[in-house]
Amino acid sequence: MINFYGYNDARAMAAYNKRNLTKIFLIYALVCFFVSIIAILIPLYELLYVWGVFLFLLLITLFAASFSKYEDKALKKAGIKTKHIFRIEEFKLFKDNNEIKQKEHIMFYSYKKYILLELKKSYYYIPKDELQISINELTERLREVIYGTSIEKIIESIKDYIDCNAIKGNFDFTKDTFVWILGSNKFTFYIELREILINHEKLRFNKHYVNYTHYHIDKSEINETIKEFNEKYDGILR
Repeated sequence: MINFYGYNDARAMAAYNKRNLTKIFLIYALVCFFVSIIAILIPLYELLYVWGVFLFLLLITLFAASFSKYEDKALKKAGIKTKHIFRIEEFKLFKDNNEIKQKEHIMFYSYKKYILLELKKSYYYIPKDELQISINELTERLREVIYGTSIEKIIESIKDYIDCNAIKGNFDFTKDTFVWILGSNKFTFYIELREILINHEKLRFNKHYVNYTHYHIDKSEINETIKEFNEKYDGILR
């Protein structure tokens, strides 16, 4: 179980606006870049005025950001609760002891000093200096909430399937991968919560590899894929 605080205060507003505006600025900067190239090649230097619009938007953003302290005071004066306790337990996320059931709306963005957590109609600033764990670990736990499982749990279920179904070959497991040697075939499984990446290599002289192949499958299909490979390549050995 993991507990942490999230704030929907002026810091959350600033972080939310920063994320959205950064995306807009990057897109607009790319547009300005291509327009500049066209303006030089034609030449039609009036097109370079797009940079003036870009600077104007930047000034508006900086001006708006200066009001963050006043927004915080207004929220507190209005008696709006800005500090919330979150809990992650058994791949579920709770806010103030209420479960967030719409997992498809959970999004998060990791930065050096904080995490911005977005829910369906709200967003929260999670400061690094108040966390009992690292930012990387918290983002991994949030990712597990979204997918409803963990890499460790996936690997444990794979081990159980292998043991119960007499799958042939040699297996070597690590934290998030496992290697399966079946005759002259080597399968390397890279476990991700979104999907499984498989590299299939043909062994030659126990050291040299040829016929490199990639597979991308959903994590729910992993046991069926193991069974399919076992039947296909075990038959070749006989």
